Amino acid sequence: MPKLELNMELARRIRGSLSGSIDISLLEDAVISHRIFQRLRRVKQTAFLSYVFPGATHTRFEHSLGSMHLAKKAWVKLAENQKRLALASTKYVNFCEREKQKDSKESIQHGLLAPTFSIIDEVFSSDYNLQCLRLAALLHDVGHPPFSHSGEQFLPSWEDLYTASLQAPQYLKDYLKIQSMERKSERSSHEVYSFLLIDRILSDVYATAPDLSLKVAARDVISILCPLIAPVSDSELGKNKLNRLLNELVSGEIDIDRMDYLQRDARECGVVYGMFDEERLMDSICFYYHPKDAFFHLGILYSGLAAFEDYLRARQSMYVQLYFHKTAVACEAMLKKIGRLVGKFLPTDLDLYVGIDESNFADFLLTDLPKNLSADEKLYLKSLLRDLFYDRKLWKRAYEATARGSSDSDLYDLKRAESILKEFNLPYEKISSQNLLSKIKPRKQSEESVNNLKVIKKDSKQFLRVFPIEDLSNIGSKDQEIRLHRLYIDETDKKEAQRFRQVLLNSL
Repeated sequence: MPKLELNMELARRIRGSLSGSIDISLLEDAVISHRIFQRLRRVKQTAFLSYVFPGATHTRFEHSLGSMHLAKKAWVKLAENQKRLALASTKYVNFCEREKQKDSKESIQHGLLAPTFSIIDEVFSSDYNLQCLRLAALLHDVGHPPFSHSGEQFLPSWEDLYTASLQAPQYLKDYLKIQSMERKSERSSHEVYSFLLIDRILSDVYATAPDLSLKVAARDVISILCPLIAPVSDSELGKNKLNRLLNELVSGEIDIDRMDYLQRDARECGVVYGMFDEERLMDSICFYYHPKDAFFHLGILYSGLAAFEDYLRARQSMYVQLYFHKTAVACEAMLKKIGRLVGKFLPTDLDLYVGIDESNFADFLLTDLPKNLSADEKLYLKSLLRDLFYDRKLWKRAYEATARGSSDSDLYDLKRAESILKEFNLPYEKISSQNLLSKIKPRKQSEESVNNLKVIKKDSKQFLRVFPIEDLSNIGSKDQEIRLHRLYIDETDKKEAQRFRQVLLNSL
């Protein structure tokens, strides 16, 4: 049988519309064939965005395959780039020894790169490490509810999920217990469903295919997605504490998840906002060691900093132009209203949860309705569901306030508009969202950098060193933040809606 990489046996190839040929290992093939992963074929990547861009019907299924493909690509690039850094540093060490500059070695170690060079061969020759990374990328979205992020309002509380998951492995129970104690009645996340489902999928796969030549621990895969969960201590992943580094590669500032969905969403929607120089970005990724937390962290070569900034701007453009498009958000407002009426949550039982997708979500919402719903409210609920899921009769935007940076000067008018809506007794919902260009935090000169992502460049002595990214770029400044607030109304009563708009116009 042909080899995929190292000792990973190739099961087949899948032709991706964005990625081209995607090699699939025997273990990955079994995971992809599992019914829980197949459910992602029935969960759209961009929820209701196909109501605006008809081509945006792609699903979490193909995005997950694309992310796994990029994981392998990033893994190879990371190894190649780090080897080049090691070679360049060796040249400087040899030069400085010839010149008898005693501080040369210390200069390189000060750059936090030297500790990475000795582990390159060990880390990147491991098929176990690569398989853990690829499975983390493949399964990172497996717990998404119907309509992706729009459906997260129906997730149960942390407390309820913990109570229902007492049969989970101890490490997951411990994680859920801590979260439930800290957050209690707060809505849980699709990520924690992913953790529980990853454990379920791999348990099923190993039970039905015991002769797989390569098996990885579910805990190691999950530790990449959630660094709060430690990897298996004596595994190849846990030995070098790689989960933090690989987490930053899957869902950090430079991550393969975002790299895939930006380009995929842009192409399927027929726009160019999400395009960026992926090759240049991949050619720039590397890593360093931080002695304070004793973890490896992702870095970027200075030569790729401009490509990284373009990549962040591509995401923000997609946010403004696509993800928060007024029509797509109108659907979210209607779903929010529906959620208030039905007052129910998705199941905590994993088998019941994965049985619900976008093909039967409306039916789920209509079953076991609250007894206190009046006949008129039930009729209105059915009308809303029909308008949203079948007829595309959507609510309209009545008011919008946009703020950039730290100012929120339009909030007074937003509150005024909301108070007028209440007087008219029109069904409405407020949807607010904010987008930061980056989570990178600025700092004062006297403060220590808190950002893990750093830049590798030569200093004045031409030694490779690690620099705080905020010293070389302003991407973390507060004026890069965008906040949007919108009010959506049900215009079924067109006369009353028109009268409201006129009163609103006269009062602002």
